[in-house]
Amino acid sequence: MIGTITPVKKIGNLLVRPNWRYDALFNPGKYKLKEFVARNVPANSGALNRYITLGLPYEVNMMPSNVKYLLNNIAIEHQSIFLTMWNRHLKRNHIKKVNVDFDQTKFQKVPLWNLKKINNINDAFIIRMIKHISNYEFDQHIAYAFELGRNSDYNEIFKFIGYCIYAKVSDKDIAVRWNIPIKHVEAIRLMFFDFSSFPKDRLANISYLRQLTNIGLFTDVDFAYFKRVFELGELALKAQTDFYSLTSPEKKLIEEYLGKTLISNTLNLHFAVKNQRDAVEYGLIVSNLASYYIKTAEATYFESKIRNLDAATRRIEGDLKGSDSTISELDKEFMTMLNEHSLQDEKLEYKTLDSLK
Repeated sequence: MIGTITPVKKIGNLLVRPNWRYDALFNPGKYKLKEFVARNVPANSGALNRYITLGLPYEVNMMPSNVKYLLNNIAIEHQSIFLTMWNRHLKRNHIKKVNVDFDQTKFQKVPLWNLKKINNINDAFIIRMIKHISNYEFDQHIAYAFELGRNSDYNEIFKFIGYCIYAKVSDKDIAVRWNIPIKHVEAIRLMFFDFSSFPKDRLANISYLRQLTNIGLFTDVDFAYFKRVFELGELALKAQTDFYSLTSPEKKLIEEYLGKTLISNTLNLHFAVKNQRDAVEYGLIVSNLASYYIKTAEATYFESKIRNLDAATRRIEGDLKGSDSTISELDKEFMTMLNEHSLQDEKLEYKTLDSLK
């Protein structure tokens, strides 16, 4: 008896692919699901009827002519009894209505799942995927995700949906952007872009992405997008596709980010120095980095100077108008109220000698 199996645990797995559910359909042994796949399938197994569309050779057993003649010549009220007895005869002799030959080559890429046992898998969505791919229960959302992920015509759309999912954009917002149902987005996320098992630490997360890039799951372009999204969130995607639509604070944040990347790029060059030529080029980059720091200090100085000039201008305007520019109108109202309602010190008058006379 097979107990409940959890294919992927949140803790303890060295490297979890974002598309682990899709990978488990074709490589069940990697995710402790081998026990749910049929090993030896007889030629006339009833489970093979679902795979006739794959091209398996089959033969339909027709009722013999003499049995059909008897069926047509008996009374109508006895025909149902006759058919019951005939079906019982087929079952006792293990005669299938449809004979399907098992072709092992057809199932090299698509395992034959045992649908009686899959309910012991502790993942509801992967059970839906298995039923769909086994032609047992059609799921339109999973079918859409399969079509989007496998069809090269939608490659860029598929990738950018993945970037948005990594940026933690909600399924609802993604559905609105691409004008697709929310359940379609959920199927894409759970099937291909499940980042819930990724570590939260920056170093560990980036190393995960680099490892997945090295094994071919992502390209270098994908890695660059994911890295920027990790550092800037959804703003990285907006800046990459339409920088001029950003607001002023967003543009300033991007400019600060680009300035900081100069430092990280300098570290990368220092790591890659191998000969004298590399050292000379590294020296030039360090000079540029020093210029960057100088320009940053100058920008800070000029911003402070502008603020001082603005304050001086407001003070001069206040003097010309005869008002104190350092006190706001609200503060003036409070000062007036305090003067009106505060306790006044009583002025003491001392009598003189002349008044006493």
